[in-house]
Amino acid sequence: MSAALTPEPVDERQPGPIEQAVTAYVVKLGFDEEDPRGILGAICVRVAQRIDEGGALPAAVKELRGLLAQITEVPTQQAGPVDEVRLRRSLRRLDQILAKAS
Repeated sequence: MSAALTPEPVDERQPGPIEQAVTAYVVKLGFDEEDPRGILGAICVRVAQRIDEGGALPAAVKELRGLLAQITEVPTQQAGPVDEVRLRRSLRRLDQILAKAS
C-alpha cells in the first residue's frame, strides 16, 4: 500500500468541510478494512483533505467524485476483482494528485 493513505500529522489540524462530509459518508457505508472499497473510502477522505487544504485541482475533484461513485456502485455485494483493480488504480492516482498539489 501507499504511504499516502496516512495523512501527515499536523498539530491541531481540524478537518475541513469536504473532509468531514466525505468521512461521514464513508463511515456510514460500513466497509471493513479488508474490503477494497473500505480502502477506497480512506483514499476518498485523503483526497477530500487535500481539496480542503487548498489543493482543489480539477483532477482531485474529478477523482473524488469518481471514487465515491465506485464505492457505492453495488455496496451490498461482496467485493470482487474489479474492486481490487480500482484500488490499485486509485493508489497510483492518489500519489499523482498529491504530487501535483504540493
